[in-house]
Amino acid sequence: MVTADVSGRPSAGMSRKTIAKLAEIALKRAHRNGRHHLSVSLVGPAEIARLNRRFLGHDRVTDVLSFGYGPKGAVAPPGAPVELGEIVICPEQVRRQARRLGRPFRLEFGLMVIHGVLHLIGFDHDTPRREALMFGLQQDALVMAGLL
Repeated sequence: MVTADVSGRPSAGMSRKTIAKLAEIALKRAHRNGRHHLSVSLVGPAEIARLNRRFLGHDRVTDVLSFGYGPKGAVAPPGAPVELGEIVICPEQVRRQARRLGRPFRLEFGLMVIHGVLHLIGFDHDTPRREALMFGLQQDALVMAGLL
C-alpha cells in the first residue's frame, strides 16, 4: 500500500489517488512490498529550475526531480510505512513535453510519477545497462497502470 501527500494542484485526470496508485504499481513492478509513503510536489517552471540548479547544477527547467529521505533500501519501524522521499514534478513542462512527443498528457505525467518513484528506490539510468533495466520497469508499470 502506498500513501502520498500531494502539494500543488493535480492536473486534469491525475488525482492524489491516481498518483498514489501509480507509485504503488511502480513499487510492485520493482518487487517492493509493504507500506510506503512519499510526497509529491507539483510546481511551476521557475521553482523546478531553481531546484535543478541548486541540487544538480543544471540551469534549466526539467520535468521531474526525486529526493530520497534516507539511505536506499531503508526499512521502517514495525507498523510504519517506509518513507521514500519526495518527487517534484512540473506539470507545465510535462505538458510541453507530451505535446512535443505526441503523447497524451496523462501518459507523460504517469511516466514522471513512475520514473520518480524508481529513482527513490535506487534505480538510475546513468549507464546503458541500468537505463535498460529502469526504462523496462517503467514500460511495464505504464502497461500495468493501463496508460500504454
